[in-house]
This record gives sequence, C-alpha cells and structure tokens, in this order.
Amino acid sequence: MTTVAEIAIDEQNPWPGLGSFDEGAARYFNGRQTESAELRRLLLDTPLTVLFGASGLGKTSLVQAGLFPLLRKQHYLPVYVRLDLSDRAAPLIEQVKLALQAQIKAKGIDAPAMSDGESLWVYLHRSELELWSRQNQLLTPVFVFDQFEEVFTLGAENRAAVARLRIDLADLVENRLPAAQAENVESAHDLSLDSQRYKVVLSFREDFLPAVEGWRREMPSILRSRLRLLPMSAEQAFEAVYSTAPHLVDAELARKIVNFVAAARQDGRATETVDATAESVEPALLSLVCRGLNEKRKAQGKSTFDLALLAGSGEAIISDYYANSVDDLPERVQRFIENELITERGFRKPCDIDDARTVHGVTDQELRLLVDRRVLRIEAQRGTERVELTHDLLTRVVREHRDLQRERARIRRQRRRYRNIAVIAVVVAAVGVAWLKQDALLDRYFWYRDMRAPLLPVRIEKVAPQPGSSVKLFADCRQGCPEMVAIPAGKFIMGSVAAPDIACDALRPCESPLHEVTIDHPFAVSRTEVTFDQWNTCVKAGACLEANDFTWGGGDRPVIGVGWPAAVAYTKWLSRLSGKNYRLLSESEWEYAARAGSNAPYSFGDNDSQLKQYAWFKDNSGGQTHPVGQKQANPFGLLDMYGNVAEWVEDTFHADYQGAPTDGTAWVTGGDKWRRMVRGGSWSDSPESLRSASRNAGTGDGRTYDHVGFRVARDIATGGSLF
Repeated sequence: MTTVAEIAIDEQNPWPGLGSFDEGAARYFNGRQTESAELRRLLLDTPLTVLFGASGLGKTSLVQAGLFPLLRKQHYLPVYVRLDLSDRAAPLIEQVKLALQAQIKAKGIDAPAMSDGESLWVYLHRSELELWSRQNQLLTPVFVFDQFEEVFTLGAENRAAVARLRIDLADLVENRLPAAQAENVESAHDLSLDSQRYKVVLSFREDFLPAVEGWRREMPSILRSRLRLLPMSAEQAFEAVYSTAPHLVDAELARKIVNFVAAARQDGRATETVDATAESVEPALLSLVCRGLNEKRKAQGKSTFDLALLAGSGEAIISDYYANSVDDLPERVQRFIENELITERGFRKPCDIDDARTVHGVTDQELRLLVDRRVLRIEAQRGTERVELTHDLLTRVVREHRDLQRERARIRRQRRRYRNIAVIAVVVAAVGVAWLKQDALLDRYFWYRDMRAPLLPVRIEKVAPQPGSSVKLFADCRQGCPEMVAIPAGKFIMGSVAAPDIACDALRPCESPLHEVTIDHPFAVSRTEVTFDQWNTCVKAGACLEANDFTWGGGDRPVIGVGWPAAVAYTKWLSRLSGKNYRLLSESEWEYAARAGSNAPYSFGDNDSQLKQYAWFKDNSGGQTHPVGQKQANPFGLLDMYGNVAEWVEDTFHADYQGAPTDGTAWVTGGDKWRRMVRGGSWSDSPESLRSASRNAGTGDGRTYDHVGFRVARDIATGGSLF
C-alpha cells in the first residue's frame, strides 16, 4: 500500500493538525521566524547544534519548514534523518549514509559515487569530495537527526546498535579519525583529515536532555551550541493563525482562537477567560484546533471562519480528537493502536505495516482512514513501510483509553465473580430465575451484604445561618449512600443580566435572558458533593470505574476524574439498589438549590468577602480539593454548593437561555450533546465563577478533570413522602 504520510497543505487546508509542516508547506509555517533564524545562526557557527523542547512545540516543523528553506538559500544540503531503531542488520550510521544518498539522487546533485563498504565518515572526508547542485553551487550537507529521543526509548531493545551509534556519531561530530581508519594508515592518505565539510543537528524532547548529555564524554560538542524551543507567545500564535490564512480568518476571530487554545491545558481543561497576551500557546494544539475548525467550515459550506464554528468545539481537545477518530472503527483496530503503537510506559513506537495487516488484522482501508484523520502516518523505510502515531501528544490519551479498557475488563471479571456468588446464593431456591436475573441478584446481594438496606429514619437538623430554621435529612441506606436534603417546591428568577459586550459562546455561556422557573414538586439533593468513599462503594460493587484522586487523597473529598457518563451511571446504580429514582440535577434545579430563596449573586447576599465562610475557591483552597462539609451550609442546608469542585448537571450545552424550559426539567433537546453543563465553580476559580447564576460546561468524557465532580438528586413521591 502506498500512502502519503502527510496531509496536503494548501490555501484551503493551511494547518496540518497534529501532523508537521514539511518544506513544501513552508509558506504556511508562520510564527517561528525568530527561532528559525536563531537555529540557522547557531548551525553556521558550530559543527553540532542541539535543538530540544517539550513535546507539542513543533520541532519537526521548525527544522523542515523553518530551517531547511533558510539553509538552501546559503547552499547547504539538508539531510533529514529518522533512525529506525529496530534495524539489527547494519550499524545505524549506515541509515545516515543511505539518507544522504537519497538526497543526492532526489535533488539531482553531482557527487562522486559511494564505494561498496565505504563508511559515511570516509566518504565525507575524501580529499576530492564536492557536491554540486543543479545550479552549479557547492553544497555542504547538514544531517538533521529528528526525534533523537527514540535512541533512548525504542533503542532500549537494541542496545548494541545504540552503543555503536554513540561512537560513530561522536567520530562524525568531533571530526575524530575512526578506529578502523587509525589501524589502517595507508587507507588514510587520500583523506582530508582536518576538514569537516558537514554539520549535524540533534533534535529531541527536552525531558531526554540528561540522557543526551550522558554522551558528553565521547561528544563534548553536545554541551556547546543549543537552542531550547519554547511555547509560542500569544502574538506568535496569532501570526500562525491570521498570517497563515487571512482569507479564512479575520484578525478578531484569530485572537479568539488563540485565546481559546491558550486556555486549553495539557489535561484538556479550558478556563473561562484568559488574557492571551500573558499566556503561552502550544503550537500542536493550535494547529489541531485550527484544522478541526477548518474541517467544520468546509463541512458546513462556509467560505470563512465565524464565531459559530468555535462554539461547541470542546475543551478536551486531544481526547475528543482521538475518541472521534476511532469511535466508528472495530475494536481490533483500537487494540492495535493502544497495544502496538505505544509502549507500556507510553512512548510512541512504530510497527511494520505487514504486521499491522497480517498479525493484527487491520485493513488497508482502515489504515488509510486513520491516516486521513491524522491519527497515524505511514512512512517508507528501506524497502518497507512503518505505521506510527502522528504525534507524542496522542500518546497520553491513547494510553488513558487503553488503561480504561483494561479497567473495564477488570470490572467485568469482578462482576462475573459477584454474579457467581449471587447465583450460588439462590441456586437452591430458584436456579432458573437466578440465571435470568443475575445482574439484579448481584445488586441485591451487594446491597444487603455491604450497604445494609434498612433505611435511616428522617432526622431534623437546624441550619446555622438561619436561626430557628431546620431541614429534613435522610439516607436510603446505613452506609455508602449520599445523605439527602429535602428541597421544597417553589419559584425563582433564573439567570442574571449579561453585559452587552459579552458574546454567548463556548468560552462563556450566557446567563440570560432572565426567566421565571416554577418547580412545582419537592425533590431531594445530596447534602454534599458525592465523595470518594461513596463512589468507591460503587467501585467495590463492580458498577463504577476507579476515579483519579490526582494525588490529593480520596476519603471524604469530592470525587473527581469522573466524566458525565460515569456520574449518570452512578445514579442509575443507586436507583437499582434503592428502588428510588436517583439522577443528576437539572441546571434550573441546581440554581434553585444554590440560591435557596435569594435573588442576590450568592445565597448569603452580594458581598463576596463572605465567600470564604461558604466555599473553597482560588483564594483559600491552596490549589486542591478539600473534604466536604467543612464550610457553612446555605439556607436549604446544602454544603459546598459553591467551590471545592464544580458539578455536572443533566443539561446539554446551550450558549444562552433562549427557549429554555421553565418547569425545572433538564434541557436535553438541541444544543451540543458532546458537552454538558457544569455549575458551582471549583477550587481553582475566582468569586465571579462561584455565583449562583454562573454557567460553564465540559465535555462529557471528563476523566482528566481535576476540578469537576457531581451531586445527586432523588425524586420525592407525590404528596411529599420521602419513602
């Protein structure tokens, strides 16, 4: 199969997503002129230049689309080298020689032929060696070793070859006579031993800098000439968007795009607002967002970008990108990507394309589809083709997806064990019924064994902020269930008046228009956010996945690292066990419960100086969650309605309240079904984001969110009976 590894870049497709800009796309590579010029300057002065930077900063694009065109103008011959560390047939330095031969042939260069068995070092030191371009210019080769960190990751399985490369590359860089030539003095008389008519560039991820520096004894030049690639500034990112495609994106929208990407952290979270002038931007994320928006533009038949394209584009950019790319493919294809294209530790590794077809059963059509979607690329290497992930940024989400699948398999095994116990428990009474209803039996077995079904009686508790007032508290089991608060029916005005210059979009959903909501039935709400202890009861039952505590600890802290689907699954599990209807709150129910009868920004009034008494937020959280119930309750008796963690609600994302329900039900028609509303603000937010009316949203699959949890609601029977 012959597949183009890189997407065609042109005026209608000016961003490669997670792919890299090649030399042919140099006119679309903007924002890195300063770094390209500095890299060229360093290269001209020294035999070895080291380029390093974090993953996602565009090192490959910088050397190919930034550096290479500058070098050609000064009569250098760039030779791109990506070592195949699985090759055990010949020294790795031979791959560099083959890369030089390929460039000589591709560019029609007049150069002496290489002799059989002649090493690269000997060829480059021939006394008469001259490389002449078609324009009759004398050229100097520049060997650029891209993704050199693979020497230390994939090379761990070919240590002998890497040890040999370490010597061969040092001889080349330090212009040192190799041992083989030193032993044969007669063979050296036709060599120019003092000249060094070539240069070398090593490009790698910065977390491998200590490993590269470990070669300094053989290669002292490694310590001398370096360029650390940093994230783009906001102005550089603006140039990468606007200067690249002014015919598609106007300046104002280009800045909004930069602002959006600047807010997207590595964990996929986007904050509500960001001062783009003070933020750095990761080029790979920027290119991915721009390409995604451009694909939406083309699909909708639009000639240019508009604000509607940015709305609903999602916060978990990389996660959504991968999930959407593989969602319609067979499970065997996902297993191939997740088990064969990354190592157990999460590093990229290539796979021979014949193995992909024959061993793993991936078809050519599926491979082409994944290449088109920029998840995979296929490159020819010495007579064969190898397939790999397009970018290191994908490895994290691929690994997470793989680990999630393994965890689901573990839960299935655990449920099978419980199922067997349940079957055994009832086999004497009704073997046939037990088999037909084994899941229900499993739930009941767990309910009676671990949660102790007898109900706690309703108790009355006074609420401190309201002298003389009290609330009804109850729980549907003796341990493991959330403690619930009965909320009375009522009316309220939902939302707040929006500033006239605030746009309603994915970055800032509006709180308008104001509208009256009537909740004509009482309902119950968990007194606090669901905690790790409560969540882990569901995990123990085999009905929920383990949640990530982000090293802060579990216990009675609010559970985090669970997406909207997982929160819904928890409510369904509680419903099955208790026989009551548990669910997430609607957005209007949440705001009604948070306001607790107040029309002010907060349930306690409009003075945010009191907020520390009621909430953990940016000013007092210390950058993490806290155990629930440590702050004052609102007049309804609810704790942590503001801050600690934001909370999933049932509603799909809508940018404003035009057409919103007025009866307290969840708004699940229309809108962006990939995103769900989030209320209450978190430990990392400012007071403005903790107001009762403040709205935000997140992608439903929010397993990487360290700031979002949930609380549950429960229906109360007609007449107000709790039971």
